[in-house]
Amino acid sequence: MISFLKLIRIDNLLLLVLAQFVIKYGMLVPFQVPYAYNGLGFSMLVVASVLLLASGTLIIRIYNKELTPFKISEKVAFRLFLLFNSLGVVLGFYLSNLAEKPGFVAFFIIASVLFYMYAVYLKEIIVVKNITIAFLGALGVLGIGVFELVPMIIPATQQTIMVSFSIILDYAIFGFLLILAHEISKDCVHLDRDHNLGMRTIPITLGKDRSLKIIALIALIAIGAAVYYIYSYLFANSTAVILVLATVVAPLIYLIIKCFNAEKVKAFRFMAALVKMIILTTLLNILFFQFIIL
Repeated sequence: MISFLKLIRIDNLLLLVLAQFVIKYGMLVPFQVPYAYNGLGFSMLVVASVLLLASGTLIIRIYNKELTPFKISEKVAFRLFLLFNSLGVVLGFYLSNLAEKPGFVAFFIIASVLFYMYAVYLKEIIVVKNITIAFLGALGVLGIGVFELVPMIIPATQQTIMVSFSIILDYAIFGFLLILAHEISKDCVHLDRDHNLGMRTIPITLGKDRSLKIIALIALIAIGAAVYYIYSYLFANSTAVILVLATVVAPLIYLIIKCFNAEKVKAFRFMAALVKMIILTTLLNILFFQFIIL
């Protein structure tokens, strides 16, 4: 069981669940923003998202030849990919029709196709592979805005919903930046393995030094985004400002500093873990804001 959970990267799945949970119950519910799904519908949305991410992880592992440590055959892994992927899309179809927005199923289909394209084609294209994974991660956050808010737009709620959707979009963009930095850090960690597999990653093509500078630039942009968020939504609340500065901005500054002295695999692993920690603290902040602001 533990081996299977590692196979589908349970840590990434839990982060996705947490992200969707805090958007719904840390922002929409406490701030009384109209939303489309009750607890059961929201749970189905989370399950559909988790199934698609798990299926995407499986197809990536299959094409990366990473199944041996998990003692599972390629045939079984591919069947699990088809099962998870199909269930995720079917649930997406049901939820789209439940919200009377049948076209929303395209959201799940696009995610499914992108995962497959990444595993088969895009992973070998420099930069595109990293951007694809970051984009898919951002979709997991943005999906809450699309499925929960868009169906509820009427003249009386339009302004509230548009502001809330804008905030969710900000978080999705911020998540995109962090996941992009995380993926490049991981490429630095797996430089030798990727080179043996003939993959063209950013560290292999540009070298570690330039890759670290790219990570530092992404972190700097993320700091700018965080400062913009503080100025736009939190400036009047000093506690919230201090919380974001201490748990998001300060670690990002430390990440930039690490980019200029990291040389060994251990340092790259630390950087990847640090970015994940920043993602986690960002999500927890959303959950805590209701107790600080309200």
